[in-house]
Amino acid sequence: MQKNHGRSYPCGKVVTSPTSLLQHLSTLSSHFHFSSSTWRRRVLRGEISVNHEITVDPQSPLPPMAIVHYHRAPWYEPILSSPLIELYRDEHLLAIHKPSGLPTMPSASFIEYTTLHLLRSTMPDASAPPQPVHRLGVGTSGVLLVATSLQSRQSLSAAIRERRVKKIYRALVCGANIPNYLRIDCPIGPVPFPIGGGSLHAACPLPTANLVKFSTNAASAVIKPMGKPSLSLVRVVRRDWKEDTAVVEVEIPTGRPHQIRIHMAYCGHPLVGDPLYLSGGMPDCVPRMFPKQRSEEEVEEEEEEEEEEENADSSGSSGYTLRVPLPRDCGYSLHAHQITFEHPTIEGKWIHIVAPPPENLK
Repeated sequence: MQKNHGRSYPCGKVVTSPTSLLQHLSTLSSHFHFSSSTWRRRVLRGEISVNHEITVDPQSPLPPMAIVHYHRAPWYEPILSSPLIELYRDEHLLAIHKPSGLPTMPSASFIEYTTLHLLRSTMPDASAPPQPVHRLGVGTSGVLLVATSLQSRQSLSAAIRERRVKKIYRALVCGANIPNYLRIDCPIGPVPFPIGGGSLHAACPLPTANLVKFSTNAASAVIKPMGKPSLSLVRVVRRDWKEDTAVVEVEIPTGRPHQIRIHMAYCGHPLVGDPLYLSGGMPDCVPRMFPKQRSEEEVEEEEEEEEEEENADSSGSSGYTLRVPLPRDCGYSLHAHQITFEHPTIEGKWIHIVAPPPENLK
């Protein structure tokens, strides 16, 4: 673990006046999910600036068009113990093997312990700042495409949107009795969730009792789904009857958030060790004990959970905190195994990249 350099968050310009600093900050609750009392503590601790000057008076009046920032103090993040593995490289793009446990992009919890930060700190001479053109979940390992020129970034992003990039994953799932082949076309969309803005992506099946779960003709359904159309094509690689598990390959023509985790849970074969998605494709909203790590704190939760964590410590559970599972929680085996795409600058040149899977997914 190592401390990062902290982060500053813009809190908007003050359009109407007069108003106090606390009143202005309280209007941002829908974005930061902080209560007024939490904002007050942050002001008193010297974490808020107005026009680039630290202000410690919550009731101080704000001038029109004042610029407000929240300055989050440095916090601990993990450190990558091994370098990113390079699978392919030319002047326009890079393909790397991302390890499980490393976030792709910065978030409220991770800034410097991210693929983006590591790439930009090790490739300062690239013609354009290295930019991943798709994302892999924190717990997902495997092939990640990175654009190193503006042309490749635009071309690869368009190819992904237009579904001209073929992505195949491997996963360890529950249930050795899974059919050899599955076509899963359950829509995916936001459902209520107790934190993180109040929603989370999950299965949103069509609301009809007669619709077949693995329909090959879902597009003909007359009932409009609540989520976005999502398709996963599953093939069994091997089974372990003793452990009642199976290794599967999953091709995803669509790329919804957490699609493989959701679809495999939806069909009754969730990923082994997935702490979040239950059979049926819905998230587990029951709080339980998780190791308390500074790097795992969400910005919007960190103040509101202090009292709860102190109570957990006093009850003999030091080092743990009571909370619901989160998408970033690992424990499952999911690997971006293969990716096939047309070179972003050379028409007709197709590239096929393979990231060797871990032993338990071979």
